[in-house]
Order: sequence, then C-alpha cells, then structure tokens
Amino acid sequence: MDNLEHVPPAVLKKVLSGCLWEGEPESGVLSLTFDDGPDPQITPAVLDVLDEINARGTFFLTGENVRKHPDIARMIAERGHVTGNHSMTHRKMMMMKSADVISEIDDTQKAIADAAGIEPALFRPPYGIFDFTVSGAVKDRGLSMVLWTVLSGDYSDDSADTIMETVRPFIRPGAIQVFHDTTAGGNMALIEIIRQIGTIAGDKNIRLGTVNELTGSH
Repeated sequence: MDNLEHVPPAVLKKVLSGCLWEGEPESGVLSLTFDDGPDPQITPAVLDVLDEINARGTFFLTGENVRKHPDIARMIAERGHVTGNHSMTHRKMMMMKSADVISEIDDTQKAIADAAGIEPALFRPPYGIFDFTVSGAVKDRGLSMVLWTVLSGDYSDDSADTIMETVRPFIRPGAIQVFHDTTAGGNMALIEIIRQIGTIAGDKNIRLGTVNELTGSH
C-alpha cells in the first residue's frame, strides 16, 4: 500500500487539527463513509448490504445528484444513516470565490433538507481540498469538517482484493474509511468489500456506525 496516497501524513493532521480525521478508539465504532452519491444503481445496493450486516453508514452527498435522485437521498435517511454535505458540483474548492463556496455549500444543504427532511451537520470537501474561505464558511454554518483515516482507492482501477489490502489495517475502532457509492467509484464490487469488512469487524467486536458515533462510549 502506498501510505502517502491513501493515508494522510501525521504532519497534515496536525496542521489541519480542526478537522475530524479519526474518532476515539473508546467508541468501539468503525465508520464507513460513502462519497459522491446518491447513485440509483449503487446506493440502494450499499444500503441493502449495510442492513444485512447491521451497520450504519455516513453518506456525503453531492447536491446535483440529490436533485437528480431525491428518493434515494430520502431512503438513506429513512433507513437510519447519516447524510453529509459534499458540495453541489464536486468541484475543487481551493481558491474558489467566496460567493461560489457559499453557493456550493448552501445549495447542497437545501437540496438534502428538501429531499431527506434533515439538514446535514457534516461537510467533506471534494478531494479533501479546501482553503480558509471554505473552512470559514463551514464553521460559520456550524458544520463539522470530516476528512478520513484512509482512502480505499475504490475510484481507481484497483481490484477488490487490493482495496481490501488498503483498508484492512484500518478496520479498527475510531477509523474513518472512505468509499464511493457510484458506478464510477466502487461500483458493485463495493458490496462484497463492505461484507468482508463487516465480517472482520464483527470478529474484532467492532461496530460499524456513523461518524456521529465516533466520540465517547457506545
């Protein structure tokens, strides 16, 4: 595994200490997060396998996809999962004009609230890239910036076995793993990956829960 590609360096975590990179081991929870959806083919299958293994996930949705598939965004919330804001158009937000940053965040908040009936409290910037304008807008809105412990690499041409090799060391309490519930991301191979993670986590007595459950004892 190329740690620099998949795992943020410790120095970066220190510099960006205001972001949530990982939860508390005492939580007993591993958080699987899913970016870029909702996707009409992949997201429902992900929801089904999460139900199968008695897990809850955190879905960082793009506003444009929520507007295309509001029923699936609503399904995510109704089935007990957490929705997060992943911007409207998934553009890199570094050096973006303040008005455009605000539009990307606020329009997505409204799209998710209209579709799912709840306004997100979490934000993940596209590609994990942001600047002070973005972080300021996130803070002003009372949102929490969520990054990750490990990127799965499911957006690449890596095989399911390679992706499992990447995330396996991070099947541990407090970790935040990133997947993509889209055809361009994990696609249907994601289903068996989630199932395998669930089996390993169960053997370690680790619960698969949402980002909101990563602090404190549950």
